[in-house]
Amino acid sequence: MVVDAEPEARAALFSLSEQVGFEVVAAASGEAFLGLVELRPPDVAIIDLQMQDLDGLETMRELSHMAPRTRLIICSATSTKMLNIASGLARDYGLDVVASFPKPLPLEEMRVTLALLRRQQLTFGQEEIARALADGQIVPYLQPVVESGGGHPVMMEALTRWDHPRHGLLGPEAYLGALQDAGLGLALAEAMLDRGLAALAPCRRDRTGLRLALNLSVRDLAEPSVVDRLTAVCRRHGIAPDTVTLELTETATMDNRRAALERLTQLRLRGFGLAIDDFGRGYSSLMQLHDLPFSKIKIDKHFVATCDTRRDARAIITAIVALAGALELKTVAEGVERQEEWQTVAGLGCDEVQGYLLGRPMPGADAVAWLRQAAA
Repeated sequence: MVVDAEPEARAALFSLSEQVGFEVVAAASGEAFLGLVELRPPDVAIIDLQMQDLDGLETMRELSHMAPRTRLIICSATSTKMLNIASGLARDYGLDVVASFPKPLPLEEMRVTLALLRRQQLTFGQEEIARALADGQIVPYLQPVVESGGGHPVMMEALTRWDHPRHGLLGPEAYLGALQDAGLGLALAEAMLDRGLAALAPCRRDRTGLRLALNLSVRDLAEPSVVDRLTAVCRRHGIAPDTVTLELTETATMDNRRAALERLTQLRLRGFGLAIDDFGRGYSSLMQLHDLPFSKIKIDKHFVATCDTRRDARAIITAIVALAGALELKTVAEGVERQEEWQTVAGLGCDEVQGYLLGRPMPGADAVAWLRQAAA
């Protein structure tokens, strides 16, 4: 669903959305848009901030009550700072803000974003996902993590992607939930570790300190063999576990805390690094940090995105860095997309940075080329 007061922008967004496979309706005002929402709540909405009746904030606030599951793209001819503030407010309303774009609209970038959203609406059965994992269709895309000071690469994070034979490259939103429900979470972690290490093998001779990171769900900790299985993958590649960092997700949903703590402690004793992901989101981060044997904190991108424009974001990052220092933990700033963000988090004392500014997730061969170019 598209709402934009400018006829040309509205027509362009309508056309783009249709091209990637959405059924589209469009409105010229916030009131007309909300009338359409009453008839049929949208999966995705593109909203302009500046309209004559209800402005974009009022429209988004009402939308959060009427259709809170809507995924949102925000557009505006206003400043980047105002776009960031509006995006933060929309998230506070409970909406899923996918992206924000300035005007004139970057149509190709928006087409890519809309195509990704459309692919994420696809549904797959557990058997199809299991075959894809076994057949090597689900692969790691590697994203660099660098030192905040000099930009020296220190790690690559293996992010899961499905190279689907019909639908193209799919992000984890399209299949990860079904994969976890099928009990394949640990098998996925094994595959990402195995394939990530294989992809980076050409670089290990030149960069002995290069680490690999991958996500590990707390649900995977319910499997008694998790420690031995991940250790066995490292052994097959002839590398020590201390070159691997496991980024723990969904810590707030931990059911069997005793078993989870036991296995996480065993992983640390084997040498694996443990990072708490998206630190600062939700209400349980401090408790998890106190109870579990983490070695690194990844600062949530929500704070990083506004750190150069909002004093409160800088204050929060400063506090997290101080806490990490007191606990002898490393810090990583996630989601760095602008030079100003990098400079700010580096000045606040973050050890490492990660985000599109440094490099997007890329196939293994491209990651090797990126690392070699960084070393040149």
